[in-house]
Amino acid sequence: MTQTKIERLIASMNKSADKVEKIEKTIDKHYKQLDKKIAIVEKAGHKVDYSKIDFHTNYSDFKQQMKPIENQKWADGKSVAEYWELCDVCGKMDDIRNSYKKLEEAKTVLSNWGEKVLQEKKKVDYVNNEVPQVIIDFVEKWKVSAYEWMMANTNYPNPANIMRMVENEKQIKIIQLTSRVNEVVGKITDAKGLNIGEKGDLTGIIAGEKGNARVETIDAGGWNIQRYHYRTIVTAL
Repeated sequence: MTQTKIERLIASMNKSADKVEKIEKTIDKHYKQLDKKIAIVEKAGHKVDYSKIDFHTNYSDFKQQMKPIENQKWADGKSVAEYWELCDVCGKMDDIRNSYKKLEEAKTVLSNWGEKVLQEKKKVDYVNNEVPQVIIDFVEKWKVSAYEWMMANTNYPNPANIMRMVENEKQIKIIQLTSRVNEVVGKITDAKGLNIGEKGDLTGIIAGEKGNARVETIDAGGWNIQRYHYRTIVTAL
């Protein structure tokens, strides 16, 4: 079954939410590992003030506290156990810091998908509440015609991709056509006089808050038009 655009957006949003949750779990895992490494350092008698560490920016204060041990290592010309243990702590801090960066990026992506879902929801509500069924039916017939043409005239056609393409274009055409009518009659109040003819054209009288209008859709074909196109004429009465 082909997903609607809003269903695909919601699926992408949920996938992004899963990624955010996964990164948060990774950060929690890193913190637990860091606690173990810190315990080893403290057991060796090296006290460090970890309260000032900000993983979102840097932890230069902590690295400054490493300097005496680092200097001792090079001065003695031999390995200093505490130094390497502190290096392990720094390495784990790097893991946490990098994970926070990934988390911020993932949250931004999630927020963007959420905004797209809200915008599409507004469009869907608009179509469901503001657009006469006859206009939806007319553009649906166009979608079926466009899909059949593209399936027959595309090399190695992918049915799912083509259906997604024409479904998206259908939603745009519904809004565009309704907007043209709204410009003339305002909010539509009565579309009973609008009909789909035998040729699939939309024609008739439509009423709105600002008055009535005649609606006609005519073929907009030509030598360079390879599939059915139409042009809508809305004339105030």
